[in-house]
Amino acid sequence: ESEEAQKLGLEIIKHMRDYTDKMSEIYSLNFSLLATPAAGLSGRFVQMDKARYGVIPGVTDKEYYTNSVHIPVSYMISAYKKIQLEAPYHELCNAGHICYVELDGDPSDNLEAFESVVRCMKDCGIGYGSINHPVDRDPVCGYIGIIGDVCPCCGRREGEALTPEMHKEIIAKNRLGGP
Repeated sequence: ESEEAQKLGLEIIKHMRDYTDKMSEIYSLNFSLLATPAAGLSGRFVQMDKARYGVIPGVTDKEYYTNSVHIPVSYMISAYKKIQLEAPYHELCNAGHICYVELDGDPSDNLEAFESVVRCMKDCGIGYGSINHPVDRDPVCGYIGIIGDVCPCCGRREGEALTPEMHKEIIAKNRLGGP
């Protein structure tokens, strides 16, 4: 949230990397620094800390901790700024790292913006990047993709029941290998 916090974060991770490098040299083993631990532990650790320390506002009052060197998903920040802030950590984490960017809407509606995010990741030195975007699933026909107001497979609207005619059409499309 500040330049001072970013500087401290980088100093901490640099110290950890220096230590793993030192241990690698001392023991002639390949110690390395991993930036992305198992995501499942993020929720488990909150529950363990909540049981031990109670509810601490801003700490254990949530469903999960933000893991690795990620900026919390709830933090309002542009994709480009998030990439720029997380990128310096990738160079320090030689066992692995990832940068996630969350996009709204269908990325195929704005391919230039999508490509711009990918290029920003490359230019900033992101070693492994992922762009997440919404994907819908129609609970009736099973279509998976972006669904606006109407499912492109069955023509059903949100909350609308599937008519027998629509059901027959879906079955026929699936047999014929349709969309």
